[in-house]
Amino acid sequence: MSEVRMVGVGFEPLSRRIGVEVKELNPGAPITEENAAILRQLLDEYGLLLFRDVHVDADAHVALMSNFGPVCSEFAD
Repeated sequence: MSEVRMVGVGFEPLSRRIGVEVKELNPGAPITEENAAILRQLLDEYGLLLFRDVHVDADAHVALMSNFGPVCSEFAD
């Protein structure tokens, strides 16, 4: 496991093999490019990001997911 540091955000591995809980990050707020890069690294390393007890609307969810690549709409033609 590599050492990952996030600015103003904590994280805790859920197990040795998969999953990391991201703490103190409001996924409904804009994310800095530095933290977006770290989230991508955590996803690559752990395969699963868990944001516990957060509620975001659809637009905020799409904005968060767009940090990982293009987002397809289920309603797109």
